[in-house]
Amino acid sequence: SYHCANNTETIDEDMDEQSCINGLTTDWTVAFRSSKTAPDGADTCNLIYAYRYENYTLKKAQQTDCSSSLDFTPLISPDISIDSAIIKVDNISQPRVFLLLKGHNGEREREKTTFALQTTISQRIK
Repeated sequence: SYHCANNTETIDEDMDEQSCINGLTTDWTVAFRSSKTAPDGADTCNLIYAYRYENYTLKKAQQTDCSSSLDFTPLISPDISIDSAIIKVDNISQPRVFLLLKGHNGEREREKTTFALQTTISQRIK
């Protein structure tokens, strides 16, 4: 399942499932527990991976162990500007994420290249 939130919310090991069916358009984070595990005392935990949209760019973070915090680093080149990003997360039936990104590369109009990317991401059924 996925956790969708605005960027003021802290994502940590207590993260739970949270949908945003109506969509978020400004400063959002989507996180999930990976299939990758790490030791956690006598047990193991599934590490958290997260993606964040803020300041016209995308960032990624992933835990390195069960108690580490999420440190976001840029995922795309600073030459690319994401002009709009819409995310919708539905955990009701088959957990899935809808993502629509629109952006451009280049500053001068003659050299500007625009793009639009739309995708749906879903969790594998076990």
